[in-house]
Amino acid sequence: MADATSAITAYLSNKGEYVRRLTNRSDGTGESAVAKIDVSAFENSQGEAGTKIQIERIEYAVNGFNYVHVYWDHASDITVAVLAGSGINDYSYFGGFSDPGAGGTGDLTFTTDGGSDGASYDITIYFKVS
Repeated sequence: MADATSAITAYLSNKGEYVRRLTNRSDGTGESAVAKIDVSAFENSQGEAGTKIQIERIEYAVNGFNYVHVYWDHASDITVAVLAGSGINDYSYFGGFSDPGAGGTGDLTFTTDGGSDGASYDITIYFKVS
């Protein structure tokens, strides 16, 4: 069996801005290096396929997992956040958290740690695509 996951995306404006809500209800399997935002599947403000993601805000509730590791997929992965419990990481105060990496896909990827049957997360990411 596998974890039951979902992803819902809303387009905010013609400026390449999006909101993506990601959920997981685990059967104990967990997730490892699962791409949650494929940057090339989203358009930037010019209507072109994206190449980088800039994260404005992350709202999260993580229950039953030790944490959810959120990172950009690159030759050397770059950690965005390690989410545990619940909260809000608001990067908009300093212009957003832009992907600084090179090599790899640049997709936003999740790995869960310590999940058991019934563990869950509900994570909403506000982001821009360039």
